[in-house]
Amino acid sequence: MYSPACIHNYPPDIQEEYFKTHERVDVSYKSKKVVLAKSCGIIMFTVILTICAKLVGAVTFWQGFVIAFGLIHSGT
Repeated sequence: MYSPACIHNYPPDIQEEYFKTHERVDVSYKSKKVVLAKSCGIIMFTVILTICAKLVGAVTFWQGFVIAFGLIHSGT
């Protein structure tokens, strides 16, 4: 479902056009929660990739990097 608070995810030029006809929505209270949630997601994703790279035998950083890169791009 559409939420007016989501307009801040759009590029600035689209936001300006939207705010010409709509009231601005204060989302500053959400910024700390968003940063925390995204940070946790990045850390979890990194841990998962690290575990997967270790399971397939990566010993060095570069081996792990190549394996993780392969894991990310194998699904596309």
